[in-house]
Amino acid sequence: MMSTIVVLWTIGYVLQRSGFRIAGGLLIFAGTGIVPLFVFTVQRALGIWPDDQTYAYMEFYQVVARTWVPLELISIGVAVIVIWRVRFTLISLLIAFWTWFLSIDITRWMSQSNYWTWSDREQIVSTTIGVGMLVLGIWLQRRTKQDYSFWFYLFGHIIILIHLSALTLEREGFLGIVYLAIYISFVVASVWLQRRVFLVFGAIGCYSYLSYLAFRVFEGALGFVFALGVIGLLIVLTAVGYQKYLRSWLENQLAPYRVSSVKS
Repeated sequence: MMSTIVVLWTIGYVLQRSGFRIAGGLLIFAGTGIVPLFVFTVQRALGIWPDDQTYAYMEFYQVVARTWVPLELISIGVAVIVIWRVRFTLISLLIAFWTWFLSIDITRWMSQSNYWTWSDREQIVSTTIGVGMLVLGIWLQRRTKQDYSFWFYLFGHIIILIHLSALTLEREGFLGIVYLAIYISFVVASVWLQRRVFLVFGAIGCYSYLSYLAFRVFEGALGFVFALGVIGLLIVLTAVGYQKYLRSWLENQLAPYRVSSVKS
């Protein structure tokens, strides 16, 4: 296993030095991606891995358990060192992914529960980690020349969309308004940060809320089809209005505070 990682890293490094930066970076990314399997193999060989077949490596992406915490910490540490050495931004996706896994496994550890359910606690933890990734992305955008922030933005938004929706929408009322306000703020942040990923997910969140209301209010009624049609029309009109009027106004208002954008 170690030999596979070394070979991938070596070939990738040579390719990068030869001018094939993307091809070499992808090989290094692949080698870094199997670090958890290598750590698992070492732990098994040293006899410090549980004998329970529930924790076979194939369950790493399915079973939430505190057993994975050391594996994830080591994997994240290795990924940080690799990205620092080779400056290939895609590796930040591995860091984001494993950090989320680490957060939910630590939550399981701290709760001392014998089973896992996606209750409010887990939704809150995942949403918090997603927000943390957005904050880290903003910091990286301000501090680094290469675009290390994109994958943290993308993964953070995906986590927030999934878990914040589950946490707030079914409760409706005030939390639903908070959900809508958060995604409107993402649209505004897209201008401040000059990042389309915030605009895309801001729009997805807003229209998800409107669609949810349509299903709740008009379900089983004659107005249901009409409501869906109105939402579709709103999507088109809002996009046109934003591009033609609101975007330029927001850019002028936020110009003094704009975060410099790194182009990938």
